[in-house]
Amino acid sequence: MRFDLVADAQQEDTIVVGMGHARRCLALGEALRKKGVSARLFLPDPSLAERMFSHHEDSNSEFSSSWFSWEDLWQEEAREAREMLVVDSYRLASLPESVRRRYKQIACFHDDLPPPSFASIAICCDLSTKNFDRSSACHHSLGGGQYFPFHDRFARNAVAEKKGDDRLLLWFGGRERGERLVPLLAEDVLGAWHAEVVISPAVTPCDELVALARDGEKTGERAGGRTGGRARMRARVRVYNEAGAMDALLARCSVYVGGAGVAACEAALLGLKLILCPVASNQLGNAGALEGAGAQVLRPPLLPDALRAALLAVERQPPLALDALGLDGRGAERLAQALCERVAL
Repeated sequence: MRFDLVADAQQEDTIVVGMGHARRCLALGEALRKKGVSARLFLPDPSLAERMFSHHEDSNSEFSSSWFSWEDLWQEEAREAREMLVVDSYRLASLPESVRRRYKQIACFHDDLPPPSFASIAICCDLSTKNFDRSSACHHSLGGGQYFPFHDRFARNAVAEKKGDDRLLLWFGGRERGERLVPLLAEDVLGAWHAEVVISPAVTPCDELVALARDGEKTGERAGGRTGGRARMRARVRVYNEAGAMDALLARCSVYVGGAGVAACEAALLGLKLILCPVASNQLGNAGALEGAGAQVLRPPLLPDALRAALLAVERQPPLALDALGLDGRGAERLAQALCERVAL
């Protein structure tokens, strides 16, 4: 069987490949390949995806070397039909007829949005499963935690480290350039916490955030001791503008602070405590479901006092009850199996 996957994200009137979009397509593509299915991934900017995942052990795998641009798909002259097209895009309300007729079936990720009319299979990545469109009999819905195709590559690559008293705060800023983070990373907000800030390579960190991290790396006077002199102080805030640091950071951090998307599920699977800040409307269902499992959710606008209170309360946060959500890291495998069974009918 042969599958094609299309991913994108629209951000400030610019079409880019979103981290979550790319990662869940990578997860599904990898699961399909393990079943012997040929899978290609089409992105608006393949070079950006290469930068996102250049540090991972499977970055040179067959799938990552098969990243194509959208133009390759729209202009392809296929001689025979392929089994399925999987669309992970919120903006494609229609497909060219020349593209549609190449596929026996078309599936679409739709989260909390109604799936487009061209999709015969709807894949809902809303953990609350409350937003299924069951009004149309022509759509077969697969969703919730059972089929949530988050990629556990970070969980696989993360090397377990002892989480001692000097724990770190992880902030993953998928679409965030950092302006809103700066007032939240002041010492009077963080208290004893240190912040590891990951900004997607799809965006450039703002100058204020970079300056905040740079100031923390300055050499300061050594406090006490026989030698006196000067010593490099540990930075309270460190900024990473690439995804390659995520596996190591997830391994040694104890708290995840960020959106309620793919990265939050990976952090939950690793046993991190969650402080969620939904950054888009399609994350609200996931945030509510994870809140029901024990996570803390901070609704926008995110204010320093709210984060300070959440950090004080996180010590009392019990382990997340993930079983009820179906999050076990095997959602991509189940989704691949369900899609293969569907095209085999």
